[in-house]
Amino acid sequence: MAKRKGFDPRVFRKRFQQLCKETRLNQMQLAAKIGLTQASVSRYLSSSPPNVNALARIAQSFGVSMDWLCGLKDQRK
Repeated sequence: MAKRKGFDPRVFRKRFQQLCKETRLNQMQLAAKIGLTQASVSRYLSSSPPNVNALARIAQSFGVSMDWLCGLKDQRK
C-alpha cells in the first residue's frame, strides 16, 4: 500500500525559508508583505506551522500553491 502524503511541518518550514531567501526580505518586511506580525513569521520559520488562514496568505503573497507549501505537491503552482 502506498504511503499517503500529508501536511509535513518540516517541509513547510523548509519551503517557507526557501521563499524568504529568494525574496531577500527580512522578517519585518516579510511580515508586512504577507500581512502578519513579525512574531508570527518568526514562529513559522522556526517551530510552529501556520493556521490555514496564514498559510493561504503566505501562498498568495509568494504566488505558490498551499499544496506545494505543505509538501503535498512538488510543483509550486
